[in-house]
Amino acid sequence: MFQYFLYIKSLGLNGKGSFEESNSLLNTFLSKVAKSDPLFLKIHLLKSNNFKGLGEVQKSFDELRIYLEEYDPLLGVDLEEKEIERSFIYFENKARDHDRRGNLQDAAFHYFYNTENMFLVKSRNLFLESLYKEFAVYYQRMMVDAVFKLSGSLSEERKKPF
Repeated sequence: MFQYFLYIKSLGLNGKGSFEESNSLLNTFLSKVAKSDPLFLKIHLLKSNNFKGLGEVQKSFDELRIYLEEYDPLLGVDLEEKEIERSFIYFENKARDHDRRGNLQDAAFHYFYNTENMFLVKSRNLFLESLYKEFAVYYQRMMVDAVFKLSGSLSEERKKPF
């Protein structure tokens, strides 16, 4: 019960814009919260929100991934579809940016992150009729295309004389 009150205090800190302080408080008791406790998922969603407020997008999505990996509909901690969609857009934009700069391996990895998140969405039966239906094949294709492009580039590099 005490952990729940600390969570409420962290939520209040988040509401005041004290994102770092909120995460610090959450970190003091997170390891004591069982994964089967709905508070576990709530904490990771709040940490994701705090990192978003701090401008640390990658850490925000890392927390979101933990939520997806541990999601159980019986716990009653639901996620808004727009949060998942935001992560897909972020990783797609990062992939496109890496592709433009010629960092083909990083581009392929970022498309892989989206494909991995799609797998988590599907395996948890989340947003199957919307996000999954709209984007699953697209991100899988983009990942495969990026890997083929990387393979072609590596093949060309090997053909060059030393």
